[in-house]
Amino acid sequence: MKKILSSVVMALPFILWAQTFTKMNNFPAPNAFCTWVFATSENDVFITSFNTHSLYTTHNGGATWNSVLLDSNVELALTDVYFTDSLNGWVVGNEQISGGRGRVYKTTDGGYTWQNVTASVTNNTGAATFGAIRFNGQNGIVGCDNGFVDSNNNPLFYTTNNGGISWTAVKTFPGASTGSSFSITRIANDPVNGTFQLTGTFHVFTNVILNSIDNGASFFVPYFEQNTGNNPLDIFNVNGTGSIYWMATHNPRKSTDNGLSFTAFQYPGLPNKRILSGFFSDPNNGYIVGDGSSIYKTADGGNTWTTLQSGGTEVFRNVFQIQNTVWVVGQGGAVYKSNNAVLNTLDHGKDNQVKIYPNPASDYIIIENASRDDIKLISVTGQLVSVKKIEKLSNGTLKADISNLNKGVYILKLKDNSYKILKD
Repeated sequence: MKKILSSVVMALPFILWAQTFTKMNNFPAPNAFCTWVFATSENDVFITSFNTHSLYTTHNGGATWNSVLLDSNVELALTDVYFTDSLNGWVVGNEQISGGRGRVYKTTDGGYTWQNVTASVTNNTGAATFGAIRFNGQNGIVGCDNGFVDSNNNPLFYTTNNGGISWTAVKTFPGASTGSSFSITRIANDPVNGTFQLTGTFHVFTNVILNSIDNGASFFVPYFEQNTGNNPLDIFNVNGTGSIYWMATHNPRKSTDNGLSFTAFQYPGLPNKRILSGFFSDPNNGYIVGDGSSIYKTADGGNTWTTLQSGGTEVFRNVFQIQNTVWVVGQGGAVYKSNNAVLNTLDHGKDNQVKIYPNPASDYIIIENASRDDIKLISVTGQLVSVKKIEKLSNGTLKADISNLNKGVYILKLKDNSYKILKD
């Protein structure tokens, strides 16, 4: 008889306990300037490095690490890694030579082997260098960190709508003046709502966010700052919720309407320190990291923060959560892991009566006290997935056929609530 973890899953109040981080002393590059981390499972993790020319991978949760040399003929500064699912992923970086160009690599086997696909992005023209890459299904964007408005050789970014088979160079945006420089710092994406947000520095605006609500077909500027010195550092999206967080040296901003408007939110006052990156698992629960070995967590959308780690000398550059595991990476080979993150379960009053069972499930789940229109199922890599069928039973409950899904963990979103579903 199948072991049942829980016959009823309810939205429980978020309880924060003492969360600890452990440094991965077995990481093979103690001098690496680690720039980004992405995980497709709690075991499969990928870390880019700016100065050691390698991609670092583990397929056993950090017990052992592999140093992957993407190109033995070129020294690469790697800036970003992103996976669309457990098998297909992308890495971008730049040649570390005078006049070096950007490089794009792709894997289709979960990161074991990589192929140089730069030519398909740039069509073998231009001298663009790359800072970020993101995909919403077949729609993707590669951001340039040396773009010039209306430049043939240095476009602002490239877009694709066929999974990277072909790309289109984007050379301007509303309000941009010809010849102005534009450097894209980071890209946020939401596969559920079909949005992209690009943040960077522009010649006139100083800081700008480019927003697309049609999967990259068009862009507009919902927010800019002129000559503030408020350097943009990161932008990230909470899939399916419309919530976006924009990190900067000062005055971070938050959107709850898919990037149509932005307002200020809080993060800890850090004299002489910078907050460099963040990650939110839902609109309320998130982490930020930065100078001084700083790791902070919020459970109320950034209104208050709890210090998890601070006071050291390491500079943390990026943080990523998958299921109950959180990874933090930074300069000097800083790679930290926490196994006791709290999965996003929140108390929202009337939704406390929602019941989901069986869990784990192999063929179907029953959902009580929920509307069919409220249901979204998200993979652990942030992709919207489709169930085989949802039917309304005679007693008003919903029956979702999940027999088509692969085994693993999924997040069932019902309006603002999130529930962990185990498919076996």
